[in-house]
Amino acid sequence: MQQYWGYTSFRPFQEEIIQAVVDQNDVLAVLPTGGGKSVCYQLPALLNPGYVVVVSPLIALMQDQVLQLQQRGIPAAAIHSGMTAGQQSEVLNDLADDEIKLLYLAPERLILPGFQEYFADHPPRFVAIDEAHCISQWGHDFRPAYRQLRFFRQQFPKLPIIAMTASATPKVLEDIKEQLGLCQPYEVKQTVVRPNLFYHIRETENKPHDLVRLFQHKRGSSILYCRSRKSCEETASYLRQHGLDAHYYHAGLSRSERERVQEIWTNSSQKIMCATNAFGMGIDKPDIDIVAHYGIPDRLESYYQEAGRAGRGGQKAHAVLLYNNQDISRLLSFSEQLFPSETFIRKVYQAVGDYLQIPLGTGMGSSQPLDVADLCHKFDLEKTSTYHAVRILEREGWWQWNQDIHSRTMVRFTTDRASLQYLERTHKALATVALGLLRLYGSIFNFLTPIRIFELARVLEIDAGLVENGLNQLSALGFIEYQPAQSGSAVHWLHDRVAAAHLNLNTEHMEELRQANRNRLAEMLDFVRNETTCRNQLLAAYFGFEIPELCGSCDVCKQTKTDLSPALKAQILQTIRTEQKISSQALCAKFTSVDQGEIINYIRVLCDEQLCSINLSGTIFST
Repeated sequence: MQQYWGYTSFRPFQEEIIQAVVDQNDVLAVLPTGGGKSVCYQLPALLNPGYVVVVSPLIALMQDQVLQLQQRGIPAAAIHSGMTAGQQSEVLNDLADDEIKLLYLAPERLILPGFQEYFADHPPRFVAIDEAHCISQWGHDFRPAYRQLRFFRQQFPKLPIIAMTASATPKVLEDIKEQLGLCQPYEVKQTVVRPNLFYHIRETENKPHDLVRLFQHKRGSSILYCRSRKSCEETASYLRQHGLDAHYYHAGLSRSERERVQEIWTNSSQKIMCATNAFGMGIDKPDIDIVAHYGIPDRLESYYQEAGRAGRGGQKAHAVLLYNNQDISRLLSFSEQLFPSETFIRKVYQAVGDYLQIPLGTGMGSSQPLDVADLCHKFDLEKTSTYHAVRILEREGWWQWNQDIHSRTMVRFTTDRASLQYLERTHKALATVALGLLRLYGSIFNFLTPIRIFELARVLEIDAGLVENGLNQLSALGFIEYQPAQSGSAVHWLHDRVAAAHLNLNTEHMEELRQANRNRLAEMLDFVRNETTCRNQLLAAYFGFEIPELCGSCDVCKQTKTDLSPALKAQILQTIRTEQKISSQALCAKFTSVDQGEIINYIRVLCDEQLCSINLSGTIFST
């Protein structure tokens, strides 16, 4: 631990999990975001000969972990869909030669020809499954390809399996054990209660105003989760107009632009990142003081994981959620789109086949690029419902839809250091780029290494475009192997195409999943609307932990602790009667020494007592 990670002690439960792995036991571990899950399988991989397979759902997350390991001097590699067949073969050859300790794979790789045969000939020492909740159809982010992982237990009955996740209900944990065939696993469940993280949920009819007030009083690094790309951009613009340093991040940006804004935010202690839920996984930034939600997530698991990115350095931090009635209506409508009708699913299957020009009776084993937005445009399909129809058809086993074929910019030197001396004499500008690569990425002579062009440009103090030109020229001259970043999605057909009317769908199972989703949404809305139970107690109950003491600092606990002051209540009522009508923010401004949440609480009480009324725009009227 000290040699490779620089730590002199373990985080809670890390040492116990590592010992269980060393003792060749199965492990099922639930550690919260920031709990140090990766070390639990990375460290024991170094203690014995052989290699370890790590299954991870996101290519970008795999690449980041591989790069971090290589920078620590730990030989690691990944195999994913952004690589050529030759590059994948090279990694497998290095694996056979004992030159790699950790091999990262997406679960979809296991169904491709040759992979299971390779593992049969070259078995790993153990298998670590990250984001293990993806194997359960009753959990969030279900990935059908995760069901392929049972291959390891069937092929190697005594091979230890380590399943790890940050959040799972008791039902999901039981499903994980059953699907993976875990044998009396060593189980660890670290409580979801974070004593330094305080939850605040506020219903408001003026979210932009409340958001500005929130960030004006908190100057630390922050994340604001928005429900759409458009909302990310508009909210970041609004915050900047009010003097706040805000950026936005979503999947619609180019990879280089996402890397640029992420780097700016990561290196700052006071910037706000307005982002979709595509942002944050794998980011270990310890100084995030606020994670705010500009709307309601569709399930408690997602909310808990996203909120948990605050306060990872141990400092006091806040998770704030702002919502209104329109947010609830939109969420209910969106939830129904997750499970479109059987008729619509058959229509989408027909459209995909026509779009990709797959004749009936053919297609099995083939892969074609699929642009869902273009599909919807050409066949006049509703985008959200179509997206989920494609996902359902994947879950039903008709095809595999790989949405995550984004690849990072990859570089490896193909020359020796003596040749670089020649480069310094003949092409000084190119030598500057080459030497910058060597300074930033020490493993780049031995491994095909993911790089960040904007990070390199910043270090060299030149334009990113000049860096890209330099990489192209170095590649043309034979100094480096260079793979620019790529992105896209593709469908891999698991059966020949059939007529849509003959499509076999398990409608009973689909209805079970639809009802399970409705239940998760109801739990989320109950959590948001709750005004009587400590937020931490609700989270503990949902995830199956013992109910803790009152946290004393969430919005519910604070409201419960605060007795209504008759004098302040009378002053607020008198102000409303004097003004006849007044906006909620103007009323709060008249009582600057009182917390805004308290004022809103008084207004609710006065409305309940029919002493005033408030409309949807937040204007309060005397009655």
